[in-house]
Amino acid sequence: MKTKLTFLGAVLILAFLGCKKDLSEDITQYHWVLKSQTVTPAMTLNGKTSTNYLSLQGSDGCTKDNKLSLNADGVFSVSSTGALCDMMANNATQKWVRTDNKVLLKYGTSFEEEFEIEKDRMTSTSTISIGDKSYLLVTVRKAEKKK
Repeated sequence: MKTKLTFLGAVLILAFLGCKKDLSEDITQYHWVLKSQTVTPAMTLNGKTSTNYLSLQGSDGCTKDNKLSLNADGVFSVSSTGALCDMMANNATQKWVRTDNKVLLKYGTSFEEEFEIEKDRMTSTSTISIGDKSYLLVTVRKAEKKK
């Protein structure tokens, strides 16, 4: 009996410690910070070859400190620091729509990006073409509480 209680106690403690908060129900309360972008196959830019798309853009790229904010009115905005980031203008045509665990970002009529929400992360998979080559790009954003 004592062994069963000890085992049950250990399971409850591990379950409590192992749980991450599921942020999928309250996504407007967070900034979704860009954490990684992986490109397959490896890409060569400026003489450097890598699957880490962020490292290929350099430290002054607009992806540095990139944050996505989903507002309660259905409009989203993106903020960044780095060279030429002021060229990324936000406007009221940037709409977001949620269906279950998916978020669709609509950049006016020109571009759409779909993310899947899982706990405190949003992941998108897209294809980019440079020249005659196509690459698979996986983007991961992580929730950070708005201040």
